[in-house]
This record gives sequence, structure tokens and C-alpha cells, in this order.
Amino acid sequence: MNVALTGFMGCGKTTYGRAAAERSGIPFFDLDDAVLEAHNAAFPELECESVSEIFSVMGESYFRNLETSTMQALLSGSEGVILALGGGAVVREENRAVLKENCRLVWLRCSLDTCLENIEATYPRPLLRGKTRAQIEELFEIRNGIYGSVADAVIDTDGLTFEQIADSIVAECDYS
Repeated sequence: MNVALTGFMGCGKTTYGRAAAERSGIPFFDLDDAVLEAHNAAFPELECESVSEIFSVMGESYFRNLETSTMQALLSGSEGVILALGGGAVVREENRAVLKENCRLVWLRCSLDTCLENIEATYPRPLLRGKTRAQIEELFEIRNGIYGSVADAVIDTDGLTFEQIADSIVAECDYS
């Protein structure tokens, strides 16, 4: 069984997923990285350096369609991988169905402040550009409702150490 990590942007899906994969020897994939690679392979003349750039150059609709097809390709025939999803991947019903069929979905739940702190430390997110705190809080609440409705397991990351979070993800990969 595959494990897919979901949660709001900046919750640590990639960071903790990669650490869990290294600890356990389980293959790791980051959906955003795979989308970027798929875009650049399909459109070398429009090569982008980040997901943010894909949003800017091609638009959100293009990105979401490519995200869906890339996720389906990654999960086709995969067994026993950790997949870090983009924060909006579970918004689409089509994606939720594919994930439910192929993965144990683990929500990395944390506070909005933790997410925003992590986002500032990494890179700007296209969906937050120009948004007020109230608008971000509204998106956070809407997304959390979706994450909660699809999650098979929840890891509350606030207050846990890096090691505890990575170990909790590894534990979700153990189906013995």
C-alpha cells in the first residue's frame, strides 16, 4: 500500500515525507516535483523552474490537470511508496477517488501559523500571493475540512519533533 501525505501548503509533506522515506528505505515521490518534470518534458520551450512559475506561465487550470495526470501515472503500478501531495491535490473529486483506491491518506495537521512560518522559509506559494490573512484563513479552513474528510490517519505535527513526525509517517507505512 502507498502512503500519500496531505495537508495545507507549508505543513511539511515533502520535508517529513522525504525523511520518513530515508529512515525506512521506502521510495519517495514529491508530486509537485513530478509535475514540474512532466511540464518541462512536454514543453521544453516553456521550461519552468518551479510550480509557482507554472502557475504564472500556464495558469492554475493547466497545473491542476497536469497534477491529476501526473499523480495517476505515479500511482499506476506503484506499491509501497510515500507520496507528498500538493496542498490542493485532494480538492478535486477525481484525485480523491484515485488516492482512496491506491493509498493510505495521511493528513499532516498543524496550525496556520506553523504553515505560514514554513512557507516564509521556503518559497512563495502562488495561491497566497496578494491574499490577506483573513483570505488565507478561509482557504485553510476549507482545505482542512477536505483533508479531514478524506484522511485515513491524522498526525498532529505541532509540538512534535522532526524525528517524531518522520517516525509517525513510517508507522503509517507498516501494515503488518
